[in-house]
Amino acid sequence: MLIAVLPVCPPSQGAVPEYDLKAALLYKLTKFIAWPDSAFASSGAVLHLCLLGRDDFGPSIQGLEGQKVERQTIQIDRVPDLGHMRERALGDCRIVFISSSERERLPKIFSTLAGTPVLTVSDMDGFAAAGGMIGFVTADSKIGFEINQRASRNAGIEIGAQLLQFATLVSAQRTQVQP
Repeated sequence: MLIAVLPVCPPSQGAVPEYDLKAALLYKLTKFIAWPDSAFASSGAVLHLCLLGRDDFGPSIQGLEGQKVERQTIQIDRVPDLGHMRERALGDCRIVFISSSERERLPKIFSTLAGTPVLTVSDMDGFAAAGGMIGFVTADSKIGFEINQRASRNAGIEIGAQLLQFATLVSAQRTQVQP
């Protein structure tokens, strides 16, 4: 399977809108991620994909609901903010897409998720360098990836070499995400 940088075009040109592509990329990413076996002990056959903060995906992400990732079925959970995590802990999610609306709360989010097998993904500028695992970057109307391997390793998550070859590797050098 090949993941390449994908073009982003305005909907008026008949192309797939940006968040439709990002939803598809989230699913494709799961093919290259290895979570520790213990990650699914409490959730059984469910892979919780949580959208934290403002939901820019809208109906685009619903196509992932019910899709299979190995033996797990994806369930989409929308979480407006950390205060709305009543039913379960954020650490029960296996993927958390962090909206740019949560920029100011990143240190708290990373602290909450420290040591848990949760893949963090965002499209905020500088996300991976700030300590996130996978940052979607848009340049020249194409979506690419920045990956922070140290952050993923600290969570016990392995990112496959096939994905790494298409990404820019970064380390957590900056402490703030760019606006």
